[in-house]
Amino acid sequence: MTKIIPTDKPGHSRRDVSAFGADTIRQSFTLDFVHYRDQMTQLGERYSEVGFEDYYKALVASNVLKAVKDQRMNLWVDVGPGVIRGSGTIGDKFAWEYQYPVTLKLDGQQSGSPPQRFIFTLRIQQTDVRVKNAGLEVTQVITTNAN
Repeated sequence: MTKIIPTDKPGHSRRDVSAFGADTIRQSFTLDFVHYRDQMTQLGERYSEVGFEDYYKALVASNVLKAVKDQRMNLWVDVGPGVIRGSGTIGDKFAWEYQYPVTLKLDGQQSGSPPQRFIFTLRIQQTDVRVKNAGLEVTQVITTNAN
C-alpha cells in the first residue's frame, strides 16, 4: 500500500529532496554513445514533461548530444552536495530549489574536452506518487557557468 501525500505540503525531508536532485543530475548527464537513448528514456520518471523538454533542448543547444551521438563520446558528471535556496508552495505543488556544483566532461576514443564547471539550479516539486514513484519531479534546470 502506498501512502498518498498531499502535493501542496512537504512530504519529503530536505535530505531526501537534495539526494533526488543529485541523483537526477548524475543520471541525466552520464551518457554513453552506445546506450544514450535508453539512458535518456529512463529519465522520464524524474522530470515533469516541461522539465524533460528543457533538459533535452539544453543537450541539443549545447551540442553535447551531437558529440555523444556523432563523435562517439561519453559524458560524465561529478556532482557536489546540494544547497537549498528556498522552498514553498507554487500553485498547488510544494517545491524546493537547490543548487549543486557540477563538473561535466566529454571523453572519446581519440579526443575529449577539458572539465567544465557549472552551478545547476534545480526546481524540484512534489507530485502524486501514483504518477511518479518517488513523489518528486524536476520541473526546471538552470545552468550557470562556474569557470
